[in-house]
Amino acid sequence: HTALLRFLQEQPPSNGSAFNEAQQEQLRQQSLSDPRKRALGRLLQDTLQDFRIARILINDVAGNTLADSDFDRDTSAIGLNYRSRRYHHQAMDHPSGKAQQFAVSRTRRTPAFYFSSRVGAIDDALGVIVVMQEAEAFTGLLDDPERRVFVTDEQGVILMSNRKGDLLRRNPLSGRGRGDREDEIRLYQRVPELLPWTLEATRVDGQPVQVVSIDGSRHLALA
Repeated sequence: HTALLRFLQEQPPSNGSAFNEAQQEQLRQQSLSDPRKRALGRLLQDTLQDFRIARILINDVAGNTLADSDFDRDTSAIGLNYRSRRYHHQAMDHPSGKAQQFAVSRTRRTPAFYFSSRVGAIDDALGVIVVMQEAEAFTGLLDDPERRVFVTDEQGVILMSNRKGDLLRRNPLSGRGRGDREDEIRLYQRVPELLPWTLEATRVDGQPVQVVSIDGSRHLALA
């Protein structure tokens, strides 16, 4: 959209650093008081309605959020830095300029999928546009009244499930142990607990399979 491109083109060059608290507060106030920045925020909110998505953010090249469709809410991320998020640095560095990642929103505290796109060439980037869709929007895909269905990330943490109690807990079927505590807190806003499931190995028609016991019931684990 030309308005988003113009907004990024008009920003002062980034020094590569995260904003301090005073700069963050100044940006948040400007997003509410500056007519052009407020109009941009309204444009982002209108876009959410058009495409049925949860949130749009615009980051500078250093990962500082300059605009947010939540600009007029307590959950505004304006001024916060997301340089460590894969959806930002991969979009900046990868030739495709695209990235995606699951994370728990630092301000909304909800699990979500992030899809990002670099604005500009890899050697002359202006920033990154990020689209957020909350994980709950996809749960209808897992609707099954009889079976337990879930999706995990590469760490074995459950991102979507037709059992709410499983969300953001670690699935023992993955065989993955705990990761770095600080990294997990940044990504999930918590340290995921291990689900209290027990595993055993058996054979079916001569083939090795895993059986998992959940709440006293045994299930064949298919991955």
